[in-house]
Amino acid sequence: MPWLFGTKGSYSALKAPDPFFLDDRDRRERLVEAAIIEQYALCTMYKTVFHDGQKHQVTLELVIPREKTWKLHIWMNADKKPAPPEGSRSNYKIDGLLEDGHGLCIDSSLADFAILTRAPLSAAHNGDTVHIEVTLNINLKSTNAKIQALTNAGQAIGFGDSTAMRGNGFSLKRTILAHGSELDSRSPHYFKLNAMECSKIPADQKRERVNYILDKFPLDESQRVAVEMALFQAVCGIHLIKGPLGNGKTYTILVMILILASLGLNVLICAGSNAVVDNILHRYHSAVSEDTRLRAWCGMYCRFRSPAYQMAALRRASVEERLNHWQCQGPTSPIEQDLQDCQVESLVVKRAMELYSEDPQNTAQEEARNLINMLDSDRQRTLAREEKKPWPVPMRRF
Repeated sequence: MPWLFGTKGSYSALKAPDPFFLDDRDRRERLVEAAIIEQYALCTMYKTVFHDGQKHQVTLELVIPREKTWKLHIWMNADKKPAPPEGSRSNYKIDGLLEDGHGLCIDSSLADFAILTRAPLSAAHNGDTVHIEVTLNINLKSTNAKIQALTNAGQAIGFGDSTAMRGNGFSLKRTILAHGSELDSRSPHYFKLNAMECSKIPADQKRERVNYILDKFPLDESQRVAVEMALFQAVCGIHLIKGPLGNGKTYTILVMILILASLGLNVLICAGSNAVVDNILHRYHSAVSEDTRLRAWCGMYCRFRSPAYQMAALRRASVEERLNHWQCQGPTSPIEQDLQDCQVESLVVKRAMELYSEDPQNTAQEEARNLINMLDSDRQRTLAREEKKPWPVPMRRF
């Protein structure tokens, strides 16, 4: 590095903060470059699999006959099978059936992925397996957001950025730039997360609640160690529990969620599929509903899905039910039936109904009135359209 030579020929070796980057600016620029390369590689991979002339196998499933809504379950004809991000828009051609179709990519329980679409296909083709050509409009929103976050990383301020909070939480800037200093026990930013210290409940109540849950839900030695490490000694606030099927991971997670909720802490349950989230939430729902202490300690819980799903559920409800007999979606299974009351759109409407007839001067109450009126208006418009049709057919729920 020529610029490190002094006027008399002496060389001042650069002492970089880590062995890979000169400073945060160098780190940021290299990570942005890597994200751009990743974006290009992603586009190239999708274009290799999804292009005109490349045929894949598809099974046709008629979802709503009246609205000609279909699910196209697709098996990709490729060595590498990059399933499109959910919500990506697609164009397709079905051999001998349809030349110009459009739809949204969604997960499939049968194939590599599926396309949800409305298509003028005969119901006689329901269940047929044919060939399809697919092209994608790649959704690069997440990758672009990553690049933007890296670009703005120098301005990011988070919990662990302040001097007072050093060693107690993450710095958003250091996290975005992948410093990993919170994982290094030699770093002043290293920390272990302790749920007991995060809780604002009186100390005697904390211990009482934790002991009660551990007594009510007994754990074996490995499960107890997992709970202890995940809740009270989580290095960098993260703990990974892994093991073969049937060794009690879901049960252990249930105990951890109960402890966190009983300590007054917010818990977000995430998983790779809705079914896994529903399974955990159903176990939690059963545990809390059967115990008066847990009901008092754990507070409210709700079930989220995508915003599109929530709005679709609200619209279905506005069509099918009058507002004083609200039901956002008919139960389709025992788990669905148990979780229906904690579905987020059901909770929103229930709260709006409670506020509907109260003091209109309150802003929140006025917003509740607007929501209820909007849904009722939507129902009336839909019913008016239905009256013009030659014969009524009840909408299917799915």
